[in-house]
Amino acid sequence: MVTETLPEIIQELKAFDDYLRFGTDEEERPKAESSRGQYRLVVRRFLIFCNAQSPRPELAKEFIKSLEEKGVSARSINSYLWSLKAYFRFKGGDRLKLRGRTVEKTLPRYLADEEWGKILVIAQRPLFDRNIPEYARKRAKLELALIYIFCSSLRLSEGISLKIEDIEEGYLRVVGKGGKEKLVPIEEPVTPS
Repeated sequence: MVTETLPEIIQELKAFDDYLRFGTDEEERPKAESSRGQYRLVVRRFLIFCNAQSPRPELAKEFIKSLEEKGVSARSINSYLWSLKAYFRFKGGDRLKLRGRTVEKTLPRYLADEEWGKILVIAQRPLFDRNIPEYARKRAKLELALIYIFCSSLRLSEGISLKIEDIEEGYLRVVGKGGKEKLVPIEEPVTPS
């Protein structure tokens, strides 16, 4: 396929999205919407880079090289590679045979105990201040809950998809990546009242 116009690119991306959504039995597991969105974005950029030429592995290599020349990080390059490899599997022709880039492993930065203490003291003040309106106290409770949730190893998508029904006797029932379920303890100040 020679990609010449935006409508053709859009149609190609829709077909690719279906491939990602449903996957295949052997090579491609079904992808969630957030992953599919990232894959579509990369492939859209690649198809535009192809500039009306038929997408080929050689062009993908040039595309990756252009990203590296622009200073794109190794971690991002690897993300682009995964997307492009899936795209070439979808096309069914030549495979993209590029190695991932070496990524320097970094440990996440954690808050020190005294930093945690300061955050919690500031976040809890409005909960017990009777001089502020009730809605402000409820908002402060929500903010405190978010602090606990996002500092308790939940992914952003897990935190924002929580429902009140997910709270069970001091625990949050969280459905994580791959449909795995876990229980996360919650503190008494953030339980619903």
